[in-house]
Amino acid sequence: MISNDYVLYDDRGLKVDFFLHLLEDFEDIGVMLSGGPDSAFVLYWLAKCIHENKLSNTILPMTGYETVGKYQPYNEIKSILSFVDNEFPNANMLDSYVYYYAPWRTANKFESEGHKKKFVESGLIDHYINGVVAGPLFEDIYFGDTISVDRDLKHRDKAVGKRRGPFQQVDKKFIAYQYKKYNLMDSLYPHTVSCIAPKKNGDPCQRCWWCKERYWAFSSYDRGLIGEPPLLRTKQEMYDRLKLDHGHEHKKLMNRINQ
Repeated sequence: MISNDYVLYDDRGLKVDFFLHLLEDFEDIGVMLSGGPDSAFVLYWLAKCIHENKLSNTILPMTGYETVGKYQPYNEIKSILSFVDNEFPNANMLDSYVYYYAPWRTANKFESEGHKKKFVESGLIDHYINGVVAGPLFEDIYFGDTISVDRDLKHRDKAVGKRRGPFQQVDKKFIAYQYKKYNLMDSLYPHTVSCIAPKKNGDPCQRCWWCKERYWAFSSYDRGLIGEPPLLRTKQEMYDRLKLDHGHEHKKLMNRINQ
């Protein structure tokens, strides 16, 4: 059993003791690594717990890439893996597993989940976790459908226990606090990427949902760029805007937000 030194806190009173229970309940753990700062910190902290406490648990980093569409952060993920492995050589981290799946909004919607479950069923891992965080907890900010609706706590509560993500009940500012507290802003953070539509030169678009959320939490975009702060609207402002658009998708989103 590891000590409470590995319980995470922030300056707003939030607490995460997930890793203590995870390492007691499961021996071989898969970590979904997207290349973003949230999942990178999950991998980092899990490796730190195992390495410093000389535990026998193993880690299998797992990354899924869509076959078309979004930017695929191959190099960033390799850099994250290398950094964590060098920091914690005794963390029992296995070679990463990479798989490909059709875009999320297709008939193959559950293809990605199938890859993960396959490893649990094979016995290679006992469980897998991700780095998904909730939307802003103490501020009324609307980033976009995925972050501000799907990640609302009223929706996340239903998911707890299914994927057992350690940060489903905290937001990205909690993650940013850990990066600063553990001096990772100049080491691990530069390897991470959030933008899904970077410019040709690799700079972040500074417009997508994930760019906005990153700036809100870390006060910078990918590559440490400061740039112009994103325009952030409240949910009420988004309600008002959506009411002006009678398109089917907007009505559908309005219904989801008001559930």
